[in-house]
Amino acid sequence: MTTTTRAGGVRQRKAKASAAAGEQVPPQVEEVDTDEADEIEREREEAEAERLERKNRTPKQKLDDEDDAYSPWVDILRVISFLIFASFALSYLISGGETFTWGMKHPPKYLQTEWWKAKFRGPIYLTPAELATYDGTDETKPLYLAINGTIYDVSSNRRTYGPEGSYRYFAGVDARGAT
Repeated sequence: MTTTTRAGGVRQRKAKASAAAGEQVPPQVEEVDTDEADEIEREREEAEAERLERKNRTPKQKLDDEDDAYSPWVDILRVISFLIFASFALSYLISGGETFTWGMKHPPKYLQTEWWKAKFRGPIYLTPAELATYDGTDETKPLYLAINGTIYDVSSNRRTYGPEGSYRYFAGVDARGAT
């Protein structure tokens, strides 16, 4: 790139002509303010100095730069992702294409959405009259048991706490007073 100074603080800048497919293209001339031209020249020099500095670094310096930027979290995420993917793939192959989750008819509670919803729902606050409606007589409602004012959901064990269960007297009331 060639620059020439003209009067009035304006420079003319000629760009190198690029020969595309053997054609001769005349060089382009662009007028640039001298302040802008100085800034462009400074930026070009800084970029060139940075490129030379990167090029002249020793292999030990390059290795040190890579070590500073290393974080194990990406590797941990990769390993976990691979293990999950491998588990799904093996389940699919072993089950003959039937399922990706090992074909569990009754998966553990932590794999069921209702268990997670109950964990994030928070505590339940009911009056004794409201609690009495959750004694198991209505199949659509959950089965609650209270002990010293803390309410527990015992719906998973209806055979024991339900209307025909041996502990039916504790369902729908505060068990402290039922004894």
